[in-house]
Amino acid sequence: MTLHGFNMMNKLPPYLVGPIGFGDDDARFLAREGFNFVRLGVDYAALEPRPGRFSRRYIRGLVSTVRILASHRIYVLLSSDNNCYGPKFGGQGMPGWMSRDDGLPSTGSRLGFPSCYVTFADAGMNRAWDHFWADDAASDGVGLQQHYVRGWTRLARTFASNPFVLGYDTLNEPWAGTTAATCASPAGCPAFEAGPLTDFTARITAALKKADRSSIVFGEPQLLFDFGARSWLRRFGHRNVGFSFHSYCIPELLSSAYGGDTTTPGCQLSDDTTFDNAMKTAAATASIPVLTEFGATDSLGTLRRIATAADRRMLSWAEWTYYGKDPCCPRPQEGIIRDLRQPPEGRNIKHHKLRVLARPYPRAIAGTPLSWSYHPGTRVFRLRYSPVKVGSSVPFPRRVPTEIVLPPRVWAGRLQIHSTNAVTRTSQHGRTLLVLAKHRCAEVQVTIRPAR
Repeated sequence: MTLHGFNMMNKLPPYLVGPIGFGDDDARFLAREGFNFVRLGVDYAALEPRPGRFSRRYIRGLVSTVRILASHRIYVLLSSDNNCYGPKFGGQGMPGWMSRDDGLPSTGSRLGFPSCYVTFADAGMNRAWDHFWADDAASDGVGLQQHYVRGWTRLARTFASNPFVLGYDTLNEPWAGTTAATCASPAGCPAFEAGPLTDFTARITAALKKADRSSIVFGEPQLLFDFGARSWLRRFGHRNVGFSFHSYCIPELLSSAYGGDTTTPGCQLSDDTTFDNAMKTAAATASIPVLTEFGATDSLGTLRRIATAADRRMLSWAEWTYYGKDPCCPRPQEGIIRDLRQPPEGRNIKHHKLRVLARPYPRAIAGTPLSWSYHPGTRVFRLRYSPVKVGSSVPFPRRVPTEIVLPPRVWAGRLQIHSTNAVTRTSQHGRTLLVLAKHRCAEVQVTIRPAR
């Protein structure tokens, strides 16, 4: 299964997306445009506002949004939504009672995200992370990590029977605390990632696998991986695990040019480094790589460049973001919807961005994928796959089709479809191409282009 979609998070109280306007019309819109994936934010401070007390109202809000998305066959990755550790340091995520800073000062508490990260010198935030990695006790005598694992286990039990909950991305952009400066090089920080970060990831993975055996639990590398640092994560100790990573280029994040169709020089190399590191880490940890954040921009060139890089490596992705609003500052360059309180139609949609991100892709492949590509200039999509099960020579059941998403923004009219060793037909609504491999063929090829 391949996933294309968006992040959707509310970084302000009540930390749920329903109360700020995300509803059935948005889910229907995403499905109609060919998207099948939402990385849905979970704010831990809202989940466990007091030690050992989980908010039923907050959990019901998450359940409601997941139900809406599932009704449109959109898969959900529940993901921690934290920056700068928590609100005490100008971000969001961990509640105040989990924020042990030993009275040290915090620049982020005055300036907000992302200032806490810029100089590595936010003493209060760094100390809070140190206590978390050491699993030091909260005020009730229970370890901070132990609380956190219990909270996510509570969510996993809630969603264990839902086939559209893909899994859990349990810690967004981990930070190494007082040793974070050692991570600021292409070599990364092996002592932190192979030690405390891997230990935490293995611990929470084991707990969530007991609560929801069918889910995929995702580990993430430390924050500076996003900009080209190597990861040293080790295996999490379980099968069916994922590797969640982000790809950003610092000059583009700092740029005030929110629009246009160009890319920043040097960012292609930055992307390639991050993607290559991700593929190596996924292989080393025996995990499924998913690009869970990129973009945060109106630059069409940037979005097209990274989506093409993901296609080249046959990766699923979630762009940042469907709708963006941050407690620190206005972010007009984020999102494809201008006002979430209004229907996703007309001028409320950033059509220029949507035309770049609504790309054809193989939603499900009945076999082993070999390659796929999409060329926006010619609107030509190509797919190659072997009709055998991944990692074996056993043929895939002949009656199971490969499904290729046909976004209406890409091909509004008739299509020219050419296939080798396969029979094709479009679905009832013309938004999916079904491909059935012929008997005993070694490879299937499909090319789709606008009819002349």
